[in-house]
Amino acid sequence: MAELGIRDLGTVLADSHAMRGAPVFVWDATDAGGHEVSGVTRTWGDAMKALLKALGDMPEPGAEGKIRSAWPNPLSRYPAYMYGGVVMRGRRDLRTGALVFEGAGVARA
Repeated sequence: MAELGIRDLGTVLADSHAMRGAPVFVWDATDAGGHEVSGVTRTWGDAMKALLKALGDMPEPGAEGKIRSAWPNPLSRYPAYMYGGVVMRGRRDLRTGALVFEGAGVARA
């Protein structure tokens, strides 16, 4: 699977004009055993809270997750999204077990 680069949140929001409307934010987290949880939120803040809680509930090193922008696909006969870029990634460090995040909204040391 090709690695998706992290996009700047401002770029994602600017792209929303081309996609006709404000994006929703799709988050997912997978533990080391491959069990996945996911969700869709209307706000960036709610997606960050949901991803943080999901990864917090996955204490094993190797858990990882991401937040992507998405827009409802008007051409689909079924509920479906057109996905934008990844705006945040989170993971549980293999060595320390600490949660590590990179992307939009992450403070730099």
